Amino acid sequence: MRARAAFLMALAIAWGVPVDGIRVGISHDSSELHVFVQNDGETARNVVIGYDQGKSTQPNLKFIATTPDGREHEGFDPASFQPLAGLVVPVVARIEPGAIRELRFPLRSLLCVEKPGDVTFDALVKQGASVRVALQVDAMAAQWSGARDAWIGAAVSPEVF
Repeated sequence: MRARAAFLMALAIAWGVPVDGIRVGISHDSSELHVFVQNDGETARNVVIGYDQGKSTQPNLKFIATTPDGREHEGFDPASFQPLAGLVVPVVARIEPGAIRELRFPLRSLLCVEKPGDVTFDALVKQGASVRVALQVDAMAAQWSGARDAWIGAAVSPEVF
């Protein structure tokens, strides 16, 4: 547990503004984007992190890269998209006050599907793009999850890189 705390302290986490007690932070190393979800409130919260599709989890995250010319590129993790052939269940994290949930994504795996060709976040960052992440859970997703008092909102990290 102390090693984990030391690791988190070593990362320069840029935290967004809390939304109903939940805030999103973002950090990176040379190859990975680290996304943090923290309960900044006083009571435990149930947060719908994503959806389990058997082989992978589709996170409720929106990845946005902003290039130096101000254009925004929305991306996703292709590994989280698998053909659906069965049950899809919500992934709900119960986050205690002050607790942090971390998710990691290789930059080379985050992809923007655009014309004339797809581009990775790794390539965009090398071109000087900044990156931010939004956790978005609407009322329908919260209700579908079946989680009692599920968090509803859109919490956004600041931009990094």
